[in-house]
Amino acid sequence: MRILFLFILKLLLSCTSNPFWDDPGTVDLFLSGNISTENNNMNVPISVYLGTFDIYTRTD
Repeated sequence: MRILFLFILKLLLSCTSNPFWDDPGTVDLFLSGNISTENNNMNVPISVYLGTFDIYTRTD
């Protein structure tokens, strides 16, 4: 009986999603704006890094 209880307890605790109610969805964040160089040179690719979210991208 104790082994069955431990097995059921382990099975319930190992679930990756909640079987009793829906987990809240994720929120999409959008960042927009304009980037320019000092001399308004349009042929220079610019890198953008958001340290808080560990996101890196390049603009064209």
